[in-house]
Amino acid sequence: MKEKIEILYLCDFDINKKSGKDRATRQKTAALKELVSKFYLVSGSSGGVLFRLWLLFYLDIKTFFLLIKRPRWLISRGYSGFFSQKLCRLMGILTVREIHADALDELDLIPFSGFKKKVLHFLALLSRKIDVSADVRIFNHPDLLENFKSRGLCQKGDFSVYNGGSVNAK
Repeated sequence: MKEKIEILYLCDFDINKKSGKDRATRQKTAALKELVSKFYLVSGSSGGVLFRLWLLFYLDIKTFFLLIKRPRWLISRGYSGFFSQKLCRLMGILTVREIHADALDELDLIPFSGFKKKVLHFLALLSRKIDVSADVRIFNHPDLLENFKSRGLCQKGDFSVYNGGSVNAK
């Protein structure tokens, strides 16, 4: 039975790819769609560094037009959602953030330098800001939740759920 809940899900990557986070997010959004009365999805596509920067603004604009429909929740993931989250605050829409990693902590593991590294650093700072500004955070691992808690970046109501997926789904 579908719940009378409207959800808008926002992510900055292409969920139509065949593997990894794309496939898992596609499965998750398909499952959510079956549980709620209305489900809206805004997702990005692949591209270079400058395209990804432009994409963040584009996705927020696209999300704005769906927020006018006043979904109950905005769930976001990745680098997208900064302006959408602010608008949700004004509209009384609950913001939920999926956190699968701490992008700032992972910067040293990325083999880029120069301009690309600076853009990724900006994106990581943006992601952290969106993460901590959400009303609720869902972490994909208890250790990640504990890491954020230890730095005072959590609130009551934040929780963890392990990654998972359907082995039979496409």
